[in-house]
Amino acid sequence: MTMISKEYTELKRKISKIDKDIANIQKHSAKMCEQLDKITIALVGDTKFGQEGLVRMVRKHEEWLEKQKFMYAKIYGGMLAISTITTLVIKFWDKIF
Repeated sequence: MTMISKEYTELKRKISKIDKDIANIQKHSAKMCEQLDKITIALVGDTKFGQEGLVRMVRKHEEWLEKQKFMYAKIYGGMLAISTITTLVIKFWDKIF
């Protein structure tokens, strides 16, 4: 009889430990779900609250950089045209006037 009660006690102790382990796993998985939700909101954003995600911000910055490149190209082109015209006017000043 003592053999059965020892086995029963041991089994009961192991089941209790398994229950505690399962509870810990559930607690940690809930925390991980919360953290994944926060990461998702940070990356994608939340339009309800007006929070812009990192993906959208990166796209906006890429568009802004492209616009800046074209603006600089226009500025450099204008500078080249003005300097060319100035050089030609200086070179042919005597012939023009």
